[in-house]
Amino acid sequence: MIKVRRAKTKDKTAILDLLVELGRPVPHKSQKALFLKLIRNYILGKQILVACDKDKIVGMASVVFIPRLNRTTPELWIPELVVSGQYRNKGIGKKLMSSCQKLVKKKKVFSDWTGIR
Repeated sequence: MIKVRRAKTKDKTAILDLLVELGRPVPHKSQKALFLKLIRNYILGKQILVACDKDKIVGMASVVFIPRLNRTTPELWIPELVVSGQYRNKGIGKKLMSSCQKLVKKKKVFSDWTGIR
């Protein structure tokens, strides 16, 4: 059964692998530690949701809350959402989006970037 949870710093290598699968550049060996540090900081400072099949991370969504000039609440933006190839077409992306929708309702934010209200 697939479960969605907040990412932990121990997930950073799996997240980097998913980002590569999404089409982001493969970090050169000399840059991998830097990329892992950036992901760690992102996990600590922002929000990343991961979809897990038991202990294996099979999908992720990064979530950013952006203050808006014309709104009293921030806007939710999802810059990355990816499900590993062998797990696609199984509803995992929908589970990740549903979890994002719960964040919208919980934090009472405006969301233009997801179609969620």
